Amino acid sequence: MNKKIAYKDLEKDGHKNIVLVEKEPNYFLDNHFHNFNVDIIILSGFLEIGLSKSSVILYPGSRFKLKKNETHTERAGPEGVNFLSARPE
Repeated sequence: MNKKIAYKDLEKDGHKNIVLVEKEPNYFLDNHFHNFNVDIIILSGFLEIGLSKSSVILYPGSRFKLKKNETHTERAGPEGVNFLSARPE
């Protein structure tokens, strides 16, 4: 996924604080939550988001939104994962 296009897609939805997140191969973060609404676009690699009753695998170009305080896990693939994340200002 082209970083500039992904950035513009997040900007179109009013996001102003957009950061690049890079996670190493096989990265795993157990149950946690964020105190803000999550809105990400995968640039390279893949990321599996584990939710209470399901999981979602995100590939380059995938966009994912998660509500504030929703508990989830994160697991990157064997190549790691890079994504843009809209954060609160």
